[in-house]
Amino acid sequence: MRTRWFALVLSFSLLSGLTARIAVAELTAASVWGHDFAAAEAEATRLKRPLVIHFGATYCPPCRRMEKEVLHTPQVLKTLDAGFVAVKVDLPSNPALQKRFNVQSMPTDVILSPDGRVLARAEGYDGAAATKQKYVNNLTKIDNQYAAAGTRLPRTAAGAVDQKLPSIPAIPDRALAGNDKLVPQPTEPRKVDVPGDSVPGVTPPADGEIDRTVPPEFPEIIVAMDGYCPVTLRTSRTWKTGNKDFATEYDGQVFYFTAAEKMQEFKANPERFAPRLLGCDPVVLAESDLAIRGSTKFGAYYEGSLFLFQTAESRARFKKTPQRYSQLKHVLRPEDVKRVASNSDK
Repeated sequence: MRTRWFALVLSFSLLSGLTARIAVAELTAASVWGHDFAAAEAEATRLKRPLVIHFGATYCPPCRRMEKEVLHTPQVLKTLDAGFVAVKVDLPSNPALQKRFNVQSMPTDVILSPDGRVLARAEGYDGAAATKQKYVNNLTKIDNQYAAAGTRLPRTAAGAVDQKLPSIPAIPDRALAGNDKLVPQPTEPRKVDVPGDSVPGVTPPADGEIDRTVPPEFPEIIVAMDGYCPVTLRTSRTWKTGNKDFATEYDGQVFYFTAAEKMQEFKANPERFAPRLLGCDPVVLAESDLAIRGSTKFGAYYEGSLFLFQTAESRARFKKTPQRYSQLKHVLRPEDVKRVASNSDK
């Protein structure tokens, strides 16, 4: 009897140890550190958590050393996961963020409050024990302050908001896993003239819903994303119709924005905000070699890029095997895009 009891206790001990190791193994650098600043900033605001920003580059030796010796250590990962939102920013690829945060050297780490105030800042990394401890102390101090305030929300709170928007499966070992959500259907009426409004068989919106005035400097040009602001969509995952006073051309399409600063942010890095493949459905393009414009009713972010689909079925096919469709290398021109009515518009 004693032997059986010992064996049973040993089995439970081994199982508990195994479960603990699995739990620790799930907390990885890839699961804690994001790479999409806009998504991280939105999440920090939503969860009322401080945002930790690490500015660096893959070719920066001190940056890589700091990641190994500080940022990716179990203690820091646990602290970040419990009370912060963390994001890495590739400095050479983000001049707008470099200017915004006045980053002069790498690595530079900035901790922001949920409303955007700078709580702490550190520049450079020398590997000294005091430098490591100072970084941990800053995190701990800020963590304790927000824990005492009791205003932070658990990550499950964000999940409850997003449950109706299923995630697109992430490619294994890709750092952006978890940041790519299906985009909700627009609720605002379109306010600009959009190609396809007069296509036979398509019922146009009510006259009061569309401002058919297109800026004269962009005659006969495709209106991208039905006139919705691409910057607002990326940063807040909400569809807001742009203003004809804030319009710019990119890649043969005209984009509208909700404000002048949104337009300037787009101009600084248009590939970050513009939909892939000129907004054409990647599934149709891959399977039929036809460039068919996707609908704003069916959008999805995947690996930081916006894709538009012709139908819900097309988006579902993308979701099953995103690797197949997200890596298309087609070079499209505006004249290649076929302006045909999709089933979603009927």
